[in-house]
Amino acid sequence: MKVLAILQNQWFHDPDKVRLTLDRHPEWRRRYIHYALFAGCRTGNILKAGLGEEWCRKIVWEEASPQIGGEASSVFPADPAHLRAVIDEVKPTVILALGRIASDGIAAIMPMPSLVPVATIINVIHPTARGVDTLPLLRDARAILDKLT
Repeated sequence: MKVLAILQNQWFHDPDKVRLTLDRHPEWRRRYIHYALFAGCRTGNILKAGLGEEWCRKIVWEEASPQIGGEASSVFPADPAHLRAVIDEVKPTVILALGRIASDGIAAIMPMPSLVPVATIINVIHPTARGVDTLPLLRDARAILDKLT
């Protein structure tokens, strides 16, 4: 089973430097996403607590938008062409859409013949959403992933 998780968008303290690096080495994109996510940031820590470290290692991580922000509050709309390209490349059997922007972005491109045979789309709250139900909802998503394996 191949799981593709879609988050909102990346942000870095020096987004211009990261953009320049990724312009030169676009193949490093997912490595940057994974590294930034699990190098101690709040989103990554919550994902590990909710989904578990094993799932966090197995999942292919991507963003709903290829744009890179300069602060945690950076928000960009989902990019349908980007999402289609990612899904066509990864060919996931499960898509985990984390947050409204990711969920709406996936919904906007569905149904899409190239996605067949995507078995499951799991819409989940964004990991840094405020509320007491965030972690339990992420754990529910983990339970679904566990049942699908």
